[in-house]
Amino acid sequence: MVLSISGTASAQPSSFGVVPAGSTSCNSTTHVYDPLLGWHHNIPTVGSGSSNHNCVLGIGNQGSAVVALQQNLNIRYNSGLVVDGDYGSNTANAVRRVQAILGIAQDGVYGPQTCSRMSWYFEESPSNSGTWHC
Repeated sequence: MVLSISGTASAQPSSFGVVPAGSTSCNSTTHVYDPLLGWHHNIPTVGSGSSNHNCVLGIGNQGSAVVALQQNLNIRYNSGLVVDGDYGSNTANAVRRVQAILGIAQDGVYGPQTCSRMSWYFEESPSNSGTWHC
């Protein structure tokens, strides 16, 4: 079952974690699978089954794209998030910590630069896993 993201970033006292106006929101996920290698995972994308991961998530976004991000933040970066599909301040703070590790701007918004630099978990089998990058 694929959930769509509903809502957009709302005005906040500061711009931390808020999606810039005019940005394309990640509104679904794409299951990435390589039958030769046997690995798979979900990444936030524009549209289900799309290869367009040039999108953003921030405060106020909800849905399967946020779930995929939260799961990856927990697995790859030990973030300890509740995986609830709601991009709130805890998710923004976790993204900000990862951005600091990666040495990029720490705005708490998941976007193309963060996607391209962060490691994504993939699983070949319960006993064999690794990383992937957007």
